[in-house]
Amino acid sequence: MNNNSGVPNFDPGMIEEAEKQAEEDRQNASAIQPKILEGIAFLERLKGASKEARERLKEQTEQVETFLKVHMNHGVPVVRRAAWTAILEFELTRPVESRVELEALLLDLVKRNFLQETPKGDLQAYGKLYQVHPESQFGNLEKVWVKTLLRDLVGKIKEGFLAGTTLTIEELFDGLPGECAVEVPPEKVTQNGQPLWLKGGVLRVKSDGEYIVPEDAMGGIEAAIQQARELKIGLQLQSLKRTNPPFIKGLEPTKGNKIRLLWYLLQRAKRLDEERRAFPGHATVSPEQFFLEGEPGICLVNLCQEVWEVKDAEGNVVNRIHSIFFLVSREEKEGTKKIHIVEVPNHLVDLFAPCMGEYEEGNKFAGCPWPLMGVLRTSYRQTLKVSQDAKKAG
Repeated sequence: MNNNSGVPNFDPGMIEEAEKQAEEDRQNASAIQPKILEGIAFLERLKGASKEARERLKEQTEQVETFLKVHMNHGVPVVRRAAWTAILEFELTRPVESRVELEALLLDLVKRNFLQETPKGDLQAYGKLYQVHPESQFGNLEKVWVKTLLRDLVGKIKEGFLAGTTLTIEELFDGLPGECAVEVPPEKVTQNGQPLWLKGGVLRVKSDGEYIVPEDAMGGIEAAIQQARELKIGLQLQSLKRTNPPFIKGLEPTKGNKIRLLWYLLQRAKRLDEERRAFPGHATVSPEQFFLEGEPGICLVNLCQEVWEVKDAEGNVVNRIHSIFFLVSREEKEGTKKIHIVEVPNHLVDLFAPCMGEYEEGNKFAGCPWPLMGVLRTSYRQTLKVSQDAKKAG
């Protein structure tokens, strides 16, 4: 605001008045959010009502739709964010049970302009990137919250994909019949002198005790496994006990390549499983003791469903790494807490190559280099949430 002389008004009282109004805005937003959820729930339940019931409720339906639209476009940003938060919470906590259902939900949210599909999006699911529509006026806090909701939903579906099988990968290799779902880590190789990352994901196979066939996949290997299924390829169990992939003379190259791909994927999954089972035995303190109580010792860091994004200098995501787990140590030396990585699995060697020294811990692991600092902070938040949820349940 300007006074009559054209000089800006620097009265500190304006700030106090703005804070009072801001508090009123926050209270209005807090009060309106449950009403938004009631409106969404009303429209959702109305979908299952009879035609006659919907006709009787036409006026009320229009009122609810207008109410939601007004608050989604509200002139006060905090009220608008509250409306968008309620809607996205409702949508991203639906009882979605499969990838097909989740992809359909995301497509619907894009069509309704809640999400946008964009190469620079920070929301990731099944090879596609999304962002919340800018009309939401979301800040970083809300964006991180939505990212967590979507990550948890993808994680739940992944858990369902891994569950329901009868075999561990050890049992699969031992020749037991049944179904097996395994995580396949990405792997770095050199081709023509240049580094190349082989894609990873989740693989589901079926075995009769002698012959293994691919059933389904998620992640970077999905397209290749779909092609393998269409070609009706399979892998003899005995070949997994050899050091080199099978070569079948006279078989057309496309089928032969897919058989060898399946061999390599299962071998990578087996190595990952062996590392994952070996690491916990070396830990001397629990995540709660390490992250919440600051105790010295060796801790197993396991980000569970987290996907670590590797970004370039411009902030573009250039790689996504699953199965983040490793051993980290805290020691007290001359009154100073020191952090160092004890051991990492093979697929994380490159990621943590810049972080293999010993570092003064600092506040919130600020003394550690990236990405170690970021991973430890994420693990701290994860451990804190697990602890808080356990206390609530208790």
